[in-house]
Amino acid sequence: MAGRKQDDKILNPLKRKILRRRFSTAELVFGPLFLVLLVLVGAWIVLQKNNYDPGERDIAFTQLQEDSVEDNLYRRPVELWIEPGTALAGGVPSVDLGILPSSLVGEGWQLDGRLESYDASNLYEKINGAAEQYLAYGFTELNYVTLAQGDNFITLELYDQTSFPNVLGLFSAQGGGTHEVKKNGDMFYFTTPIGAIGGLGNYYFKISGNNESDPVVEKAMSMVQELAALPVSGGGIPLPYRMLTDRLDVAFKQISYIKDNAFQYDFLTEFWFAPLGDGGDARIFLHQAGSADEAAARFGSLVEEQAYEYELQVNEPERAVLQHEYLKTIFAVSRRGDMIYGVDGAGDPAAAEAALARIEEVMTGA
Repeated sequence: MAGRKQDDKILNPLKRKILRRRFSTAELVFGPLFLVLLVLVGAWIVLQKNNYDPGERDIAFTQLQEDSVEDNLYRRPVELWIEPGTALAGGVPSVDLGILPSSLVGEGWQLDGRLESYDASNLYEKINGAAEQYLAYGFTELNYVTLAQGDNFITLELYDQTSFPNVLGLFSAQGGGTHEVKKNGDMFYFTTPIGAIGGLGNYYFKISGNNESDPVVEKAMSMVQELAALPVSGGGIPLPYRMLTDRLDVAFKQISYIKDNAFQYDFLTEFWFAPLGDGGDARIFLHQAGSADEAAARFGSLVEEQAYEYELQVNEPERAVLQHEYLKTIFAVSRRGDMIYGVDGAGDPAAAEAALARIEEVMTGA
């Protein structure tokens, strides 16, 4: 630009100037000395070149030998763990399987890991998300084992549900009645492609393999037979169940057991149900109370509660017939001694009365 000096600065038109008026002697001496030092270091590097003696700079060979890791080409195989206090018979360790049959182990099948046991306080650790259903049906203990034969594995879950009704209730709640149920003495079960699910007395079991191979399926069926010999507890077979199976000829898969909140009432527990057999949704029900007085009290409470949604057609001390206000289905209930029985959802009063008469007929010989 015209009129502008050649040495003018774009951002700062003022001339440069040193603000410090003096420099210390140390600063003046350090600069030249540092340059001399750099020159000497460079000269030393150039002179060294390949003048390298490993003996002077490397780690001593003896030190390397002392710190080296010994690597053996042959390693002894890991020996099979034997639980202290167990005997070794025929090359197979005798393991403690608790209440489970010892015959589960053998013929090439070995215990993989240890027997695992769970109670009500820690069942969720094994079946988190499903524990509540087992607890609702009287769960006390789970014994869990895994058996292995090469690449084949089978797990066994044995649940102690306290009593046969609890086992049957759990079996029904988990859809057991939708399968073809087989019987082996007092045991009932159905098979799956990789195992079996069933119950015996107070025990509910699940057998599950990791594939559908013949060895797995054969072992699963063998385990079912071995479990059939388990000693059971929890009382005998309840009278309502015997009436349904032995006298009313109801198929096992059609029987269900509701432990709590039958008909959605918290005062009704331990009710047995089966289809009426009319091709519809009607069902008969049976309940054995602890005493005749208890049965009378429950009978009265049931009729009173049902009357809120049903119209009373018959209301006698030991018999009541009600019709639903909107669905027009029939709910009939009777009491005899400590037994409460009836029909729910019948299409008409005649069908309900016929069902009650049939139940009363078999009760006479029960």
